[in-house]
Amino acid sequence: MKNQDKMNATLNLSSKNITDENEIFKELISSYPNVVNLDLSDNRLTSLPEDLSPLSKLQFLDIQGNAFNDVNLFII
Repeated sequence: MKNQDKMNATLNLSSKNITDENEIFKELISSYPNVVNLDLSDNRLTSLPEDLSPLSKLQFLDIQGNAFNDVNLFII
């Protein structure tokens, strides 16, 4: 992906059978720090990291269809 595309990226990771949320977010933060739209729907995630602040450009996060036990949402 070109650097310009990474600047305003829409990243679709839906239906990828993702289970290890820590690894996927480490990769996202290092490879796509400017992602704007992130689709993680229909995977097997059970939690999200407490700190998503490194993804400071993130405006839309789709997490529907996962196996969350408890999701704490904070609106700033």
